[in-house]
Amino acid sequence: MIGGSEDSWICEKGEWVKHGVPRAPKPERECEERSFFEGLGPEEKQEMIVELRDEAIREAEERGEYRCCIKPACTMCYMEANRWNNFKAGTCACDDLLAQGEEACPQCKNGLCETSSLEMCED
Repeated sequence: MIGGSEDSWICEKGEWVKHGVPRAPKPERECEERSFFEGLGPEEKQEMIVELRDEAIREAEERGEYRCCIKPACTMCYMEANRWNNFKAGTCACDDLLAQGEEACPQCKNGLCETSSLEMCED
């Protein structure tokens, strides 16, 4: 595929680097690479990542793309493509799967089994 979403100019270490086959010419503006986490320590970075992840899950829930069966919602389906989200990270279908008699993701299963005696908890 020529000119796909992976084709662009990326700012790396103050230099514009061609990624793939960008349609646009090399940007003329100065390349200033700044880290989103600039000046933060590891603990602060982790806290920010968790906050951003949780906010993104809430937004996906509002759009109807994240239908988790536990509260607070699982994070496993958001963070990785897997069979419980039809291999589309950022979505969750565990609630739908349970309604169809299927098993929810391991994180949801653990959450549900802590508070109930569902058949799937008898393993």
